Amino acid sequence: MKKLSLLLIIVGSVSCSTVEILPGLCFNEKDKSHLCEPEETVDPPKERTPGEKWDMCEPWLHHDGEVWMDCMMIA
Repeated sequence: MKKLSLLLIIVGSVSCSTVEILPGLCFNEKDKSHLCEPEETVDPPKERTPGEKWDMCEPWLHHDGEVWMDCMMIA
């Protein structure tokens, strides 16, 4: 009886989510045993210095002022 209840607890907790059984080896009911997907890290955008912004937007300086301002806001 104890083994059955332990089995139900394990199956109930594993059925909805992926569990990493060993480093790099995951298990879930849908995919069974499979290699874990590497976690994707997103690097924050690099802050540009005012000089870099100027160099990037300088070609737009003699166009419409709004175009140059849009470039400076995006850069």
